[in-house]
Amino acid sequence: MITSFGKTMCNFSFRTRATRKEFLYFIVMCLLLSSIFFCIIATFAVVILGLRIDMTTGMMTIPYKMKSLGILPFVLMNLTIGAYIIFAIWSFVAGSLLAIRRLHDLNCSGIGYWVWLASVVSFLLNTSGIFAGVLLYFIIGSIIALSISRSFQFDNKYGKVDLEEIRYIVKNQHG
Repeated sequence: MITSFGKTMCNFSFRTRATRKEFLYFIVMCLLLSSIFFCIIATFAVVILGLRIDMTTGMMTIPYKMKSLGILPFVLMNLTIGAYIIFAIWSFVAGSLLAIRRLHDLNCSGIGYWVWLASVVSFLLNTSGIFAGVLLYFIIGSIIALSISRSFQFDNKYGKVDLEEIRYIVKNQHG
């Protein structure tokens, strides 16, 4: 799973095909790594820095006794946040190309992905936070649709069929 994720993160081609397995491994690993980054950043913010949030005003404060820790925890937290931002941008680009390759595996054009992405961005920019749940369901639904859709069972203009995927489909149809 890790090697598949590494290959996907470094594959900047959008002219080939991607299987369900490759797509699912990428999604799972991105969720796992994002969770790890979040836990590290939350640990820095809450435990090491002693960050407190006042629930009535929403202001964040650092207790006086924690200010004596020096600059090192702040530097480490900012480096972790910077690493997460780089990971997020990299995984967005790799994920976009992977989604296009997954559409190619379904014998669809990758242009549909760009139309989908443009509609999500315009919806996000033109609406208030009340529609964030609708947008989230839209994104999750699209990921699920790409994850469960069966591969096109023949060679197409985007590449040859993955024989392992076809064996899996045949095995589950007749078994």
